[in-house]
Amino acid sequence: MPTSGYTALSASLLCLLLANTVRASFPTTVVELHDDNFEHDTQAASGQTTGTWAVLFTDSTSRRHERAALVVSELAEDEDKEVIYAQVSQVTMTDPDMSG
Repeated sequence: MPTSGYTALSASLLCLLLANTVRASFPTTVVELHDDNFEHDTQAASGQTTGTWAVLFTDSTSRRHERAALVVSELAEDEDKEVIYAQVSQVTMTDPDMSG
């Protein structure tokens, strides 16, 4: 029965391939979220999210923004993470309640 060893090896390789494919599905850059893509990308309103998100809400006019954005960018580069890192610039988001 030499084929059973071959089948077990093939199954193991397939599992490794699938595990690496899942791991690679997390972006290694910070996702820029804005009015046009926030709901679509995160699916926040439906409760069926596209994964675990860590979102930095920033004000690009603040000096602290640069340091926080750098940390989030470094975290996003980690290929072994299971989190999607994103940032939202509060300057580019609109509040429908605030518009005239």
